[in-house]
Amino acid sequence: MYGNEGSQTHWGEMSGSVIYLDGSLFPSNRINDAFIVVDTQGYADVPVRYENQLVGYTNQQGRLLIPWVTSHYPAKVEIDPLALPPDVDISGVETRLAVKEGSGTLASFAIKKVRSANIALRNSSGEALRVGTWITDETSGNTTISGYDGLVYFAHLGIHNRLSFTQEDGRRCHVQFSLPEQQFMPARIGPLTCQSDNQG
Repeated sequence: MYGNEGSQTHWGEMSGSVIYLDGSLFPSNRINDAFIVVDTQGYADVPVRYENQLVGYTNQQGRLLIPWVTSHYPAKVEIDPLALPPDVDISGVETRLAVKEGSGTLASFAIKKVRSANIALRNSSGEALRVGTWITDETSGNTTISGYDGLVYFAHLGIHNRLSFTQEDGRRCHVQFSLPEQQFMPARIGPLTCQSDNQG
């Protein structure tokens, strides 16, 4: 602004970029080449690295803009899963993306909330299940083996669950249990004593 009282000239100048991608709006310094928006499915404060360098943390919508991407180069983008809660399953923590000059892309990481539980199992006599017994989740078909003191771990469980296994005497038996709709930590269930299938 300059000039005398009653006769002044005003001017202003702005430089930068505004990015809108997949429903998210980001103000930024001027983007001269390309950009990437990282998506962690709504999980905030997840560390993000670009070419092994920490570039920031996802916002409250689980998004982060990387505005200085080199175009046409398959750069590595990764997230730190240690910042995620224990009740999620993630299929991968890094990806490589090549972006065209003057454009951007979305790096979306598949993060899914799951129900999980540590379950203590007992045979029909009330004794801890033998180490190495195969256990099947009848809903998902997933299997695992029992550890010491009859302990087993399952993820991807439902609200109502039924596990089955063959105990030492050759009889097939099962246990049933329920989980809450919302849980933050893996549940601790049991000990549960199995019921032989021929008992109904």
